[in-house]
Amino acid sequence: MHDSELEKIRAYWKRRIGVGAWLGEDVCSALARRYVDEVKYEDLEDFDSIRDRGVIYAANHQVGVESLMFGLIAAALQELPVSVLAKSEHRESWIGRLFGAAFSREDLTLPKLLVLVDRDDARAMVRTFATEFELAQKNEQSFLIHVEGTRSLQCRRNVSVVSGPLVDRAVRLGVPIVPVRFKGALPVEPLDERLEFPYRHGRQQIWIGRALRPDTLEPLPSADRKARVLEALAELGGDWSLEEPHPGDPEFIAKVTSFMKDYGVDEASAVQACSLEELPDASDDARVAMRAVRERKPIPEDYPHREWLALCCRAIFGYLPGT
Repeated sequence: MHDSELEKIRAYWKRRIGVGAWLGEDVCSALARRYVDEVKYEDLEDFDSIRDRGVIYAANHQVGVESLMFGLIAAALQELPVSVLAKSEHRESWIGRLFGAAFSREDLTLPKLLVLVDRDDARAMVRTFATEFELAQKNEQSFLIHVEGTRSLQCRRNVSVVSGPLVDRAVRLGVPIVPVRFKGALPVEPLDERLEFPYRHGRQQIWIGRALRPDTLEPLPSADRKARVLEALAELGGDWSLEEPHPGDPEFIAKVTSFMKDYGVDEASAVQACSLEELPDASDDARVAMRAVRERKPIPEDYPHREWLALCCRAIFGYLPGT
C-alpha cells in the first residue's frame, strides 16, 4: 500500500482514537504497508453511496492477516467502525495477542474491532450475530464475515458456501451485503497448512464489490438470494481460475528467518518486528520498543506508559524487556 494512501488511513484512526502516533497504530500500518498491494473497487460511486451506512462485508478467506488489515482499512474508507467476526481460538493467536496488549493502553478510546465467536456454541453465535446485525442496522458499524469460515489452502478456488440465514437476516433488517475478494496471497498448488501471511511474504489485493441491497434481494426466494451473493463473489476481481500469487519478497523472507533464529521467536513476532523496522516516521513507542528488543534491554525508567510498552514487547515481539 502506498504511503500516501496509508497516511489517510492513519489520519482517520488518529481522529477516531484521539491520540497521536503510538505502537498499535505503527504495527498495523507496517503490516498494511508490507502486505496490502491495493484496494480496488468494482464501482467506486456505489461504494461512496454506502460510506456511512452499516453493511455486511461477505468475503473469501486466504490468510490470517487480511482480516485485521481489512477491518482497519475499511473503517477508514467507509468512515464507520468495522468489526471482524473470528473464531474464539483467535484469542490466543498473534492477532489476539496484538489486540490484547497494544489496545490495552488506558488512554485509548477504541471501537470494537474483533468479535470472537465459539462455533461450537450455537446459542452464543446466534446472540453474537443478532448484536452485530443490530449495530449495522443502526448504522453504528459494519462487520466482516468470511463466508466459508476458514482459510483456503490455494488460490483459484471460488467461494462455494454462504449462509442462507445470514443473507435472509440481512434482507429482513435492511442491511446491504457487500462482496469482498482477497486476491493474490496463495499459491496455485495447495499448501499443507493455512497461512497467517501471504505466500512467500508477497502482497494481496482487496476487491470491494457493488452492494447487494435489501430491496433487490427481498423479492427472491432464499435459495436465489444465496445464489446471487455467490454470483457476485464469483464475478468480483476477474476470473478466479486464472489467479496467480504475488511473486513474494526473498529479502524480507531472509530478514524474518534471521530474526526468528537470532531472537528465538515465532514467525508472527518476527514479521511484526521486521515490518515495523521498515516503517518511515515510526513513533517513539516503536523506536523504544525495537531498541529494547534488539538490545535485550529494559524500557527506560522514565518512559511514558512503560509497563504497557513492556507488555507489548512480550505479546507482540516475544520479549519482555523488564519492568
